[in-house]
Amino acid sequence: MYAIGTQVTYHGSIEALHGVTFTVIRHDGDRYTLDGIRVLHHVRHASISPAEDGARFHTELERAIADTTPIMLTYVAGDGTWTTRTIEPYELAWTHAGYLIVRAMDRLRREPRTFRVDRIEYLDVLPGGFHLDRPAAELERMALARIRAEIAEISPGYFGDQMRWTPDSPVLAL
Repeated sequence: MYAIGTQVTYHGSIEALHGVTFTVIRHDGDRYTLDGIRVLHHVRHASISPAEDGARFHTELERAIADTTPIMLTYVAGDGTWTTRTIEPYELAWTHAGYLIVRAMDRLRREPRTFRVDRIEYLDVLPGGFHLDRPAAELERMALARIRAEIAEISPGYFGDQMRWTPDSPVLAL
C-alpha cells in the first residue's frame, strides 16, 4: 500500500495518462485517490507504481526509439545473472503488474525480447541505426495498438477490458 503523499506513475486503463506522475491523496483498502493534472478516484493498486521505477532510463529509451538508434545495456535477469546486450528498442509499455518494459530486437539472439526497465543497471545509446527486421506478428500488434490509441483519442474510455478486435472480426464487438 502506498502512503499518502507518495509520488506514483499511472499506467491504468486511461491510456492518455500513462506515465503521468500523481500524488496519493487518499487510500481506501485496495483503491487510491490520486491528484495531479486531474484527480483520479478508485484507482487500483495494479494501475500505479512508484514514480522512480524505470525513470532513470526512460528518457534515453524514448529518444532511442524515436531516433531508431541501438542501445547497449547491462541487465540483471530475474534469476540474478548479469548480461550485456545490444538491442534495437521499438516500444515502451507498462505490464499489468506495474513494471515498465522495453520491447526490442536483441542483436545477440536476433529475436524480439522484453526487458524490465527497473532491472537495467547501465545503458548507453550507440551511434548508427537499426539492422534487424521485426517479425510480422510484432508489426501487426504495434499497428493494432496505434489504431486503438487513435480510436481512444476520438472516444476516450472506448476500450475496456471487455472489448476485443480480431482479424476475423474487423468490427469492434462488446
